[in-house]
Amino acid sequence: MPQSIANQAQEVARLPVATADTLNERGTRALIEGRVSDRMGFSDRPPLVAYDLYEGETSHIYVPTLWVQIPGKEVKVTEGYRIRSTLSYVGGIFPSVDGVYHSSFQVNDPVVVLGTLSVAGDRPVVSEAEIAFGTKEAYLVTVEHERQEARWVGLLFLVGGSLQTLVAGGTAYGWRGGTNLSGVP
Repeated sequence: MPQSIANQAQEVARLPVATADTLNERGTRALIEGRVSDRMGFSDRPPLVAYDLYEGETSHIYVPTLWVQIPGKEVKVTEGYRIRSTLSYVGGIFPSVDGVYHSSFQVNDPVVVLGTLSVAGDRPVVSEAEIAFGTKEAYLVTVEHERQEARWVGLLFLVGGSLQTLVAGGTAYGWRGGTNLSGVP
């Protein structure tokens, strides 16, 4: 997992933020910074226009076509994108009083979009996208944080698994009347 996170961080760091003039090559990866357009209608949970909601063990996802306003142009992001939490958005998750948590967007929220430009020109369309609250810099900070977390979690599992194996081996060896490793007769 840390390698895929590192690859994503490298891709985001390498890509320049697209402008109205640079969204012209279909099939390329695009990084867009903008704001959720005011042409977006509310979801069934106003004032949210898109969300990824967690309620206990259940997840409810509402990711319609999203319109993102950038200077000089409006970009269409096709439905089915993934919403990514970022550290700049209080962890990207807001709790509600009934135990429901969500990553979401409202009109005028700043967003960063990473996806493939499927239609170029005057009416650009981005598909296969991941959208996060904030800016490219906030996105990179979040990905770096996730990479560090994944490294420590991996190390924790490695050490924990090694200790379990050592204890299990010692216990099995001791039950067979083997050498007393404690030094006590």
